[in-house]
Amino acid sequence: MINKTALFCHLLQGFVEKNQFIITGDDPRNFFNIRVSEKLSMKEKTVLLVSGLELENKTSFTRQLSLLNSAFGGTGIRALLTGPISSDERAPGASVLKDNFGRSYQDISFLIRETGARAAVLLGYPDQFPFVNDISNSASDNATDGCGCPDIPFFLWAQFSRPPDEGSLGCLIPVPLTEITRSFIISSGYKNPGPVIPHGVDTSSYYPLNETECKREKYRLGLKDRFVIGSVGANTSRKRFKNIIESFACFYKHRPDGFLLIKTDRVVSLDGTDMREHARKHGVLEAVKFITDDLSESRMRALYGVMDLYLNLSEWEGFCIPVIEAMACGVPVATQPIQGPAEIMPYPDLIIPESSIHKEEGRVFLHANPAAVAGFMSGVSINTALLKKLGAEGRRAAVNKYDIRVAAGLWEKLFNQYP
Repeated sequence: MINKTALFCHLLQGFVEKNQFIITGDDPRNFFNIRVSEKLSMKEKTVLLVSGLELENKTSFTRQLSLLNSAFGGTGIRALLTGPISSDERAPGASVLKDNFGRSYQDISFLIRETGARAAVLLGYPDQFPFVNDISNSASDNATDGCGCPDIPFFLWAQFSRPPDEGSLGCLIPVPLTEITRSFIISSGYKNPGPVIPHGVDTSSYYPLNETECKREKYRLGLKDRFVIGSVGANTSRKRFKNIIESFACFYKHRPDGFLLIKTDRVVSLDGTDMREHARKHGVLEAVKFITDDLSESRMRALYGVMDLYLNLSEWEGFCIPVIEAMACGVPVATQPIQGPAEIMPYPDLIIPESSIHKEEGRVFLHANPAAVAGFMSGVSINTALLKKLGAEGRRAAVNKYDIRVAAGLWEKLFNQYP
């Protein structure tokens, strides 16, 4: 059995080699974990990075916060990553507190005092952080509550598919990922959110393959002379991989040199949807490859690099990190006019029209028409000059707007507004 705590210790970057874990919580399935270097001996100003999802390498939250932590290394900001883990296994020498630590503002106050934290960045939704109400209650008492906790800002790095419920943010300062999320926050009654700070990608790790590398990778994957359409994401209904397969099946009738490459976490989703069976049903299984292995950044770069077109047909997105990874690798991105991807793309040329709109509880969902998507892809696939131009534009945007060092700089500027 893999010791997840030890694995986490091995994976995170940007800390000194000697580390201590404080693993806390009353439920062994949902421990609160904070990585603290040198037994918290550094009393310099620190930033807490708090994940709303489990601290496992597979979660996008952990990867993004780990990446941001590494980028902070270039700014002089010291960051500590915290969040729940799914196992009570412990690294050798770990300290374990078996009370209800990490569930109230008093406990968070302890961490702030011991680390000298200047701010906390929460990545997730308000209901993923059980101490939010305590933060709000303590704030009404000027954040002193008898425990000597300094008054620091708690930033919620936020994505919303609809306006959040009024009052649900408490005294959190929302920092939206995109302009649409910002508009949702304002329409909910919060008039002064933080600046838009997008997620980031390390563009020194994700960059275009040269011609020789591309030919070699396509040959390795058996994709020589194929027009490769790719997509990356967890196999959930929201990602609409079934629509991607159906759209590709229509495209494949006119482009038998086409190939669909899907990088996902599982072929059969948790609700039982089998993508391989769906591809077989539509007669394209021989032209579809599913990759479920965990890949290093260099292997992901190679995977993006063989794609001639990246396709996103999600019914909605908060941001969509694979889009900026594809852009960083010089891959042109096609998507519906949805929140996230359509905001990120620096060009309108590959916005796919003719989506049906479904509204539910204030959310807007777009469902693609496979025949329309196939027709759109058939048109752009023969315009190699346009695809090359858009790939270059996407790369420039990734470097200038979505590099993780840009995000770190925006956070540093925001932190400095709260001395």
